[in-house]
Amino acid sequence: MLEIVLAAALLMPQKVRWALLPAGVLFHLGIAVVMGLWSFAFAMWAGLLLLLAPYGHDPRLTRLWRKRADAPGQAPAEAEKPAEQPVHA
Repeated sequence: MLEIVLAAALLMPQKVRWALLPAGVLFHLGIAVVMGLWSFAFAMWAGLLLLLAPYGHDPRLTRLWRKRADAPGQAPAEAEKPAEQPVHA
C-alpha cells in the first residue's frame, strides 16, 4: 500500500510529499535489512529524493562538506556571498 501512495505522491501537495519521505526511507531500509538488498535500497532512496523533493530544490550539501573539512579549533567557513554588481555612473 505504501508503494502505491509513494507512486501517487507526484500528484500530491509538497507538504504531504515531505511527510512521505521518511516513511519511504524507512520502508526501503527495512527491505535492505530483511532481504539484504542494500544496492536496491540506495537506488530507491535516491529515487525517493528525486520524486519527493520540490522541483529546483537545492539542498546545499556543500555546507556539510565545508564544516567537516574545517579544523576543530577554527570557525566554520563563511557562507557563499553573491557577487557584487558593478555600479554604472
